[in-house]
Amino acid sequence: YDTDPVWSPDGRQIAWLSMERNGYEADKVRLMVASVSAGNPQEDGQGAVEVDCIRELTSSFKYNAAGPVWSGDSRSIYFNALTEGLQAIYKVEATEPGKTGDIAPAPVRITPEDAWYDFSSPFAVVDGTLLGSYCSMEFPTELAAVDEASGSFSRITDENGHIIGQLDSYETEQRFVGTVDGKQMLTWVLFPPKFDPSKVYPAIEIFLGGPQGTLSQGWSYRWNYRLMAAQGYIVILPNRRGTTAFGQEWCEQISGDYIGLNMQDYLSAAREMKKEPYVGKIAGCGASYGGFS
Repeated sequence: YDTDPVWSPDGRQIAWLSMERNGYEADKVRLMVASVSAGNPQEDGQGAVEVDCIRELTSSFKYNAAGPVWSGDSRSIYFNALTEGLQAIYKVEATEPGKTGDIAPAPVRITPEDAWYDFSSPFAVVDGTLLGSYCSMEFPTELAAVDEASGSFSRITDENGHIIGQLDSYETEQRFVGTVDGKQMLTWVLFPPKFDPSKVYPAIEIFLGGPQGTLSQGWSYRWNYRLMAAQGYIVILPNRRGTTAFGQEWCEQISGDYIGLNMQDYLSAAREMKKEPYVGKIAGCGASYGGFS
């Protein structure tokens, strides 16, 4: 399954995204690159294109690649990846390989691990600054500038500030919930504005659709967790088995086990939150596979 072809600025290479296994929709998304050269003209007068030295740039990378963008010197590629519940920007060298199968250096993360935002791939790179966008559960997409060397970032636009500013502030917590088989599951928890732990609040647990996907720091107009919290609910978002930001083993476990461990993951999150004296009744909310859940 090959998508998103992108030519290098010098026209010597082409990058694309690829899933290796035929018929499996949630295989690891790899970043591929190949050398390209002009061949002999065809009978119709058109020049042939020869592709060789195909290699994967993310063989040592456990996450899915997305949004490839070439650097101006055609020597590296920027991309984004959902990594442990956050969408980060990475960079990987893409110098032309000597032969098919050459191993590329490991991708380097640019955006910081403690930045609770989802970053897009840059649409431009100017003097070491990546120009792109970012969002979170707190605000919809805005343009941002990321310093490639340090990973520090700043917001360029505030198109939605006059709307978001009408909402009361709230807190988000990152929890790691123990599963029935002894693993740790990232669970985001949003608390209502003016949260008081001495009070009791109703809660909503989000059941993810897909079945593969991720509950990251993305903004959604359909499932708006901030607005749920604004109505006085504690919002629980467990990244159960089948989510895609934690490697292929975690993602693929759900295949053929739709009523198994991932359902236990939901119950584990609910039990963990019910230990808190401020959590009252918990509702489940979801559609598609989330509705099935």
